[in-house]
Amino acid sequence: TGNFQFSALLHKKTPEGIFPLRSIGLQNITYSYPGAAKNALDNISLSIPVGSRVAFVGPTGSGKTTAANVLLSLLTPQRGELLLDGIPVLDDEITSWHLCCAQVPQSIHLLSDSIISNVAFGVRSSDVDEDRVWDALEAAQLDVLVSDLPYGLHTPIGDNGISLSGGQRQRLALARAFYRSAKFLILDEATSALDNKTESEVIQSLEIIGRRCTTLVIAHRLSTIQKCDRIYEFDAGEIVASGNFDELKDMSPSFRQMINLQSFINH
Repeated sequence: TGNFQFSALLHKKTPEGIFPLRSIGLQNITYSYPGAAKNALDNISLSIPVGSRVAFVGPTGSGKTTAANVLLSLLTPQRGELLLDGIPVLDDEITSWHLCCAQVPQSIHLLSDSIISNVAFGVRSSDVDEDRVWDALEAAQLDVLVSDLPYGLHTPIGDNGISLSGGQRQRLALARAFYRSAKFLILDEATSALDNKTESEVIQSLEIIGRRCTTLVIAHRLSTIQKCDRIYEFDAGEIVASGNFDELKDMSPSFRQMINLQSFINH
């Protein structure tokens, strides 16, 4: 009971969600998928300051996405806790936490409908706030494009957004997250299938929104993570190093190897 009362003092609870004021963290998390011989996460701890931008890097299968799903409370660990402002999230707070979160995956699924229906996804048409839709599109750098379309917000985008380019589809997914006023945004390899120019445009969208939300980027491309405040390097379900880009480059041989490999590929 004391835990709940203290939690309520730190968390900002509203009908729209539960908002951490200081940090989002994991404490001593161990997670194993059913039937797996090894833990996907092995006693990891981390803390993400509210308003910061952090990144998870590491080879495929290192635990990055699993850790992200525990942060989203989509997976329940066998041991350890999800913390908001240093306080464990209670079972009856999970739904409120979900209202605060948004995820943009590598593979985007859009409605075969209009721009406005995709941005205000899940909201009844009578309840959609068009001003907020335009604000979300502006934050995602799509407002100019949409205003030039024949029917503006009501322009259909075709089956799963077939009339849009890859970068435009990603930015529409970002606009959806911004419309929800998501306070915790996860980009899970969301730019890996884009060319460098389009990826740069998507990252610029994040620069424009500034610190209105806490952002976690899961990526292989170093250009995506260079401006992150902190980078966590995963390997075999553990966090093997953390720091900003330059600090990791100095302290982690495997991170330097990643840099060298990408430099070789780019040239």
